[in-house]
Amino acid sequence: NRPFLVECKFSLGREHINLANLTNHIYKLAAINKRFGISAKSAIFTLSDLTSLSENARKGLVRRLAISGVSKIFDRNLINNNFASHLKEFLKQ
Repeated sequence: NRPFLVECKFSLGREHINLANLTNHIYKLAAINKRFGISAKSAIFTLSDLTSLSENARKGLVRRLAISGVSKIFDRNLINNNFASHLKEFLKQ
């Protein structure tokens, strides 16, 4: 009886990731997640490659996710590399 919220975003950019757009989506998902309570789990799916971000940008993104309560971002690398196991791990949390 745990709700899962999944936000699919294709507008973040493939080569140059729009961090402001991604941040807005994190905050919007956090607001929706808050209405479902503590038990809700949320994730963002994107075809963007987040490994192309700088080290500082990735650390900032991880902090934003932790603060907002968004559990995970599935980027192109996770989707292309053993997606089923990553998804099962997310669903077990």
